[in-house]
Parts: sequence; C-alpha cells; structure tokens
Amino acid sequence: MRSIFVPVLMLFLLSGCEYFSGNRVNLEELPEFSKQYNPSYDPQSDLEFAISIASESNRRILMIVGGDWCPWCRSMDKFFKENSDLNALLHENFVVLKVYYGKENYNSRFLSGFPRLIATPHFYILDSDGSTLHSQETEVLEKGRSYDKLKVTAFLQRWLPVKP
Repeated sequence: MRSIFVPVLMLFLLSGCEYFSGNRVNLEELPEFSKQYNPSYDPQSDLEFAISIASESNRRILMIVGGDWCPWCRSMDKFFKENSDLNALLHENFVVLKVYYGKENYNSRFLSGFPRLIATPHFYILDSDGSTLHSQETEVLEKGRSYDKLKVTAFLQRWLPVKP
C-alpha cells in the first residue's frame, strides 16, 4: 500500500487541483477516505496522506470513526449533505478522515494510539501534524434522529485551525 501512497500524493500535489489550493475545496476531488468508511482501507497510510494535505492547506484533521452499518454515521453523512454551509465549513477547515470500525475490521492496532472510543460515530480532532487535540463522542451533538446544527457549528468553530 505504501508503494502506491507516494506516487498518488505526488500526482495530487503536482496537479495543482483545486482541492489543495488555499481553503477552497472541490468536494468532488476529496480523497476516498473522506467519502466513505471502508474496512479494507489502511488507516495509517490514509492518516499520513491526510497529514500531508492538512499541512499543505493549513487545515486540521477530523477523524470520524464509524461505518456504513451505523445508523448514526449514515445520519451524520445525510446531515452534512443537507447543510451545505456546514459541509463547506467542515471541508474548508478540516481534512476528513473516515476510519472504519465494525465487525469486518475494528482497526484496533491503529485506534490504540488514540483515546478510547465508546460508540460510533466518534470524532477525533487532530492538528495538521497528526497530534490529537480532542476526542469527542457525537451523542452530545444529536437532536432527534439527526444532529443539532447549532451544536455542530459550535463544535467545528471551536476547533478551527489557527490561520497565519
């Protein structure tokens, strides 16, 4: 997997694609690890790639641990799609890294380096160098069968990267 990582990273960096330019994010060019939970992905390689993107674009990393099997994870995806302003705030300030956690792959070895998660989805805010800044259960952000827009906005704004 690592042998593919470097050429893919170089391709993205050299292409000058809009995804990497400043805070303007082309949502169609998000890395696959930002779009889906996949039990076969290598979260360590994905994190290394996310760190390179975050460093280059002065963003933090929002690592979301969950899976497509998780109703609240699906609800969160739907919530962000329905709230384009929040989706823009999210992707302009954070590189989203989805890490699968479920029967097919608990990613235990990888997740052992982070504070313990109790339930999914679970947020980890990482600085652009990959250091853990915060661990957050998402239950406190819920409202009914979805998420509370004001609480999610406040959460994201609290963890915005410091701009130069």
